[in-house]
Amino acid sequence: MKIDLHVHAKLGKKVPFTLREFIRLAEEAKWNGIEGIALTEHFNAQDYVQIYQTLDRHYPYQSTYYEVAGIRVFPGMEVDIAEGGHILIIGSRSDMIRMTKRLERFKSRENFITFDHLMSFHGMEQMLKIGAHPFREKNPLAALSKEQLARLDALEWNAKDAVKQGRGLRYRLKDMASEFHTAVTGGSDTHHYSQIGAVYNDFYEPVHTVKQLKEKIAKQEFEMRESPFLPVKIQAAKIFKRKYKASKQG
Repeated sequence: MKIDLHVHAKLGKKVPFTLREFIRLAEEAKWNGIEGIALTEHFNAQDYVQIYQTLDRHYPYQSTYYEVAGIRVFPGMEVDIAEGGHILIIGSRSDMIRMTKRLERFKSRENFITFDHLMSFHGMEQMLKIGAHPFREKNPLAALSKEQLARLDALEWNAKDAVKQGRGLRYRLKDMASEFHTAVTGGSDTHHYSQIGAVYNDFYEPVHTVKQLKEKIAKQEFEMRESPFLPVKIQAAKIFKRKYKASKQG
């Protein structure tokens, strides 16, 4: 089963969520052979809660995922931490709604939550926790200790960084992960549907729950894959985002 573990619902934090665009993203995922995604919208994005309210009105939710346009959508979020990095959290719908309430006072850059505080929340042990783009220059996980990084379920091989940093990135991640006896997972970091499936995980068996997803990652029962059009997908998404910003400024 092919799952992309880092997908955003919209082009940017301040861009309104529309069901039409999300359906387009899900259809594009299916066309690319992706069977499931983790919907890891930024925790402080506009319309975060409304995204799930909208999905609830239109799609069935079962076994910790929505069924949208033929693909499984696992709820999640991307959290900025005070140390400078980003953590992907994937769990149930109720987990994510609860997390938005817990993180309400940590939404501004001046007051981001610390890694240890985030990990201390009740129920975090059941959620899947991934260190997003750990070597990205702008927001790396370099400030975290080895003990802190070891609390994560995986480190991310990010599509945008794979293009920018080259093949060496994958080996750096594997070396780092092996030190903590953890996994490396792939994520496209999609904000525009053209980027979906740029990097993904090919699980040996179907995944029906977040618990199964967490277990299979722990056992490393999957392979990371990249699209043969990886650089094109990243560039196309950049162009769309640039044009969108220009249209708003104009």
